[in-house]
Amino acid sequence: VVQAAKDAGLEDVRFIEQPRDAVMEAHQKLVRKGEAEGRKPATTLTMFAGFWPRVFIVNAGDSRYYRLRSGRLERFTVDQTMAEVMVETGALTREKAESSRLKHVLWSAVGNEEIRPEVRALDIVRSDRHLLCTDGLTKHVSDEEIKDGMSRDIPSEQTVRGLINLVIERGGTDNVTITMMRIAPQTTAR
Repeated sequence: VVQAAKDAGLEDVRFIEQPRDAVMEAHQKLVRKGEAEGRKPATTLTMFAGFWPRVFIVNAGDSRYYRLRSGRLERFTVDQTMAEVMVETGALTREKAESSRLKHVLWSAVGNEEIRPEVRALDIVRSDRHLLCTDGLTKHVSDEEIKDGMSRDIPSEQTVRGLINLVIERGGTDNVTITMMRIAPQTTAR
């Protein structure tokens, strides 16, 4: 937490702790609701909170945040799955993890028995393009295809519809949620 705040140039760690605390509060409420109803509901979460000139990304589960800057696509979230744990420990290669049945087994999620929300602080540049999505997209569409879609000079809504259409064409097996955004160009006062 402290390192992320320092990386963002912020001395006040609250900018990192507040989103994490909000996710933990939502987690507790979901756990209590599930207990009251005799269920164990859980969900993934990726959240974007922008406060110029910074953005804070909060992640729990395997939903993702991508940023396209100067033609380069970067993913700033790490899937909180058992396959990813196996890759990090060297038990699986990245290639084998992609086809592993553990790829979609979450070890951390809102409402799950375990949750560890990660918060990342990044700088914002006006030309950046941002995309948040569930694994319903990334099961069927590659990062390269996501980059191609985000690189087009078309409205964000058209990009999102195009990506969803790719999922449908490929027989989508999961729900898909995608949000794409751009920062409005700075206007000059007259």
